[in-house]
Amino acid sequence: MTDKTNLFSRVNLDVALTAMASAYGLFHLYFSTLSTLSESWRNSIHVGGALVFLFIFSAMRQKKMQGRVPLFVLALLSVSLPIYVVGMEEALFQRGDELISADLVMAALAMFLVIVAAGVSGGWVLSLLALICVFYAIYFGALLPGTLGFRGISYETFAYRMFWGGEGYFGFLSSISATFVYLFILFGSVLLAAGSGDFLMRLALAVGSRLHGGPAQAAVIASALMGSVSGTSIGNVMATGSVTIPMMKRAGYSRRFAAGVEASASNIGQIAPPVMGAGAFILSAWTQVGYGTVVALSILPALLYFYSVFVSVACYTKRAQFDLSIEKVSIKWRNCIPFLAGIAVFISGLVTGYTPVYSCCAAIVVVIASSWLTSDNQITLSRLAGVFLDTARTASVTALMLAVANVIVGILTMSGKAITFSSLIFDAAQGNVYLMVSAVILISLILGMGLPITASYVIVAAVVGSGFEEFGYSILAIHLMIYWYSQDSTVTPPVALSAFAAAGIAGSKPFATSLVSWKLSKGLYAIPLLFLSGDILFQNGIGAALVAFVAGLIGLTGLAYSLSRHTMAGPVSVVLAILLFITSVGCFLIDRMIANSAAVITFILLLLAEYLSRRDKKRLPIQDKKSEAFDV
Repeated sequence: MTDKTNLFSRVNLDVALTAMASAYGLFHLYFSTLSTLSESWRNSIHVGGALVFLFIFSAMRQKKMQGRVPLFVLALLSVSLPIYVVGMEEALFQRGDELISADLVMAALAMFLVIVAAGVSGGWVLSLLALICVFYAIYFGALLPGTLGFRGISYETFAYRMFWGGEGYFGFLSSISATFVYLFILFGSVLLAAGSGDFLMRLALAVGSRLHGGPAQAAVIASALMGSVSGTSIGNVMATGSVTIPMMKRAGYSRRFAAGVEASASNIGQIAPPVMGAGAFILSAWTQVGYGTVVALSILPALLYFYSVFVSVACYTKRAQFDLSIEKVSIKWRNCIPFLAGIAVFISGLVTGYTPVYSCCAAIVVVIASSWLTSDNQITLSRLAGVFLDTARTASVTALMLAVANVIVGILTMSGKAITFSSLIFDAAQGNVYLMVSAVILISLILGMGLPITASYVIVAAVVGSGFEEFGYSILAIHLMIYWYSQDSTVTPPVALSAFAAAGIAGSKPFATSLVSWKLSKGLYAIPLLFLSGDILFQNGIGAALVAFVAGLIGLTGLAYSLSRHTMAGPVSVVLAILLFITSVGCFLIDRMIANSAAVITFILLLLAEYLSRRDKKRLPIQDKKSEAFDV
């Protein structure tokens, strides 16, 4: 009887959650297109709803009732936040922004709920960092000497700025989460429900079957295509890796290499247009550059990263003779209709001057309608409700991470420490831009060990962004560089979340897998340097952009040849590999005259390497099929 009661309760909870998620989704769609709502009301409902969903989803994962009850209580408390904001905001204005006891209590409750929710969703490091910032602003900042000190603010002022102002839970980042981020997550979910994921996977396998890299290069193509609509790295790994990793293993690739390929290729999910990661929307709003412009300017760099992984895989696969054939797959071409129609409507909207939010909403409607033209992926009302539920599960985590990040950035801003830290780093670098870039890479890597990519980007940009402005670089170039370097923690040891996720699928050792993904993702470290010169961003004309792109292709090819010590034809000598590495790095220098000269030298060395490897190919023994040479 108890089992039946529990099953009945679980079914009722699922139905209630689905209904809530559907209402939550329709709320975002309606107030993004057909009507308007005050920013504070919209953001409080968005964050409050995210809190409710996150706590309930977490409770449902608990096996024992003792673990569920506190989470359900927190979910109920979360409902009070938007109710209070909507119901008491007018009274606050009538009091001349004077706070009452209830305001102070609700501000403390909001802080507690947001920080706990971020921790529950896996971000305890972010939660701890937020707590340190809070106590620094209110209490011990006044006790620290020199540049680390802060005179502090009263709790009343802090509560007002965090709860009612734009520097806290319902501020700038929550506005982006409530509009851009939620709707683009919904767009990706609708595309997947319409069969776009399956179609893109099959298309990639069909194309990969014609390439000498076989399954590995098919995995790179699949991840790139999937990344263009998913906007996430780990989600990309889980979606495509479940197919590509077993396929690579069957072809003879080692487990860690198969997982490393998938992890490095899936990293393109955050940087590939048109649906980039959540950080891209923040970047757009922060730099005051339209999202359509950010998307357009990200095409060439994304192609460079795709090429870097693609050519690296080709070089490593050439080092051994495996059966690289792919099982034949059938493609249902009708299933491409929702994908092509949705992307076309979205891009057309941006080109014709509509906002990204409105264009995204229009694309969502078109994808749902065109899904009925597919063979078996029609989005019915019940499937649409499931899409809303999946979106709520993903978007709630992102919303809470951004809310906590908003608290940290708000405190750094109000205390003036963002500028202080930036000045300290600038002084330590002694005006050397490459040392500044190294600091960005190091800080991003350290923060990325415990923070999500978007939160890491926001904090790094707040801390070091102004320091780069001292060099005269454009704010767009600075933020794109920081955003790209914020991706490194997903594939770089010791904590490489995408690599670890892929290792779980492959059954390989996580750390060994992260080493492979790190080597294959070298483009992630080189390409951002191109932003600072401005050439790749068309700031110096189309010709300069194309020259920088070609130089990037040459440099990435040289890095692949040198690090794998193999060309498309055969091995590369140690001396030539060293020379190639040095000149290839030079292709990405900020001084484009030197970089372009390095590209010419690298191109000559590439031709020489190809010639020598082809000449010596007949002298080399054929490697055993089961050789471990396939491990990077």
